[in-house]
This record gives sequence, structure tokens and C-alpha cells, in this order.
Amino acid sequence: MNAKALRFFPALLLLSVLCLPAAAQPAKKPAAPQTDWLKLYDLSSYKEDWSATLRVPYLKAALPTVLAAFKAQGAALSQPLDNFASSKIAQTQQLSYRLSRAQAQAALDALKKDGFLVLSLRRIPSPDNAPAAELDAKINALMSERAAHRAALAKMPAIAALANQMLDRLVMVKEVQERAQKVVLLNLTVSGKN
Repeated sequence: MNAKALRFFPALLLLSVLCLPAAAQPAKKPAAPQTDWLKLYDLSSYKEDWSATLRVPYLKAALPTVLAAFKAQGAALSQPLDNFASSKIAQTQQLSYRLSRAQAQAALDALKKDGFLVLSLRRIPSPDNAPAAELDAKINALMSERAAHRAALAKMPAIAALANQMLDRLVMVKEVQERAQKVVLLNLTVSGKN
């Protein structure tokens, strides 16, 4: 071999070691999945966010009919009517209702029958980052470990308080999620013709 070829020998040796097939390297064991105890859960109190524009001939005359259609379904405004944005010049009124899907659809259908035009109805699902199975598994694990290690936890009040707070939080998240399954938030813009 000549001197030029020997200069490249260390580089070729390093390259060949780096290019060994993956099978020649020891296999890594996959890590066991860890429970994320500090996961933040969405606490939306509704399952879907509905947005719609309702076109009416004249806002002042139609608004009582619109309010009555939702009241007939047992729905109430999410805040007092005077607190919603409105414009007499543009003839618009914002409304927001928290109600069941069936109530929302029935109210909108009644308004269509009254001759009002429902424009641009959008339904956006709320994030479901709190699967019931995950919450149940965490609640059950905390309850069983807390019962099994009651004596040890009595000697560690800070850890016991932390476990109790975590358990309370998980139970509250589960209750909110169960109620949210039945409810939508309907944001409605009532718009009169200018």
C-alpha cells in the first residue's frame, strides 16, 4: 500500500464501524409506559361549540321571537341580555346559550319555521383529552394504593395531602366530563337586514 492509501485508512475504518447493520447492535428494551400524573385535563363544560348567524328581517321585531324559541326549549342565556354585544346601527345582537344538542337543534328548527334564515352553522368539538378509562385507572390506582399504604401515609402528611388533592382533582375532572357529554355552547349572532 502506498502512503496516500494509508492516510484514508482510519477514516474508512471509522465509517465501516458506523455503518454496521442495526442487527449487530444490541437491541434496546422499550421503556414501560409511565403514567402522567401531572397531565392537565380540559375542563370545558360543554361537548361542542356551535356558532351560527341568524338572518332576520328586522332585529327589534324579531329578537323576542328568537329569545322565545330558546326559552321554549328550556334554555337560558349564559349571561344577562344587556351584557351581550349588540349594535342598533348594524342591527346585530350576540347571544350565547348552554344547552343540549337536541334543545339547540329544536330551537334553530323552530326559528327556520318562523321564516328566519340560519347561516353558517359550525359545530366544533371540544377537545377530549380526558378519556374515561384513563381517569378511572388513575382514580382506582390512587384509591387502592392509599388504602394499602394508609399507615405509611400517616407518617408522611405532605405526600398524603398530595395524593388526596390529586384524587379530588381527578374525580372532579371525571364529573365535569360526564356533564359535558350532554351540553353544547351555542354562540348566535342575530342579524337584521340593513
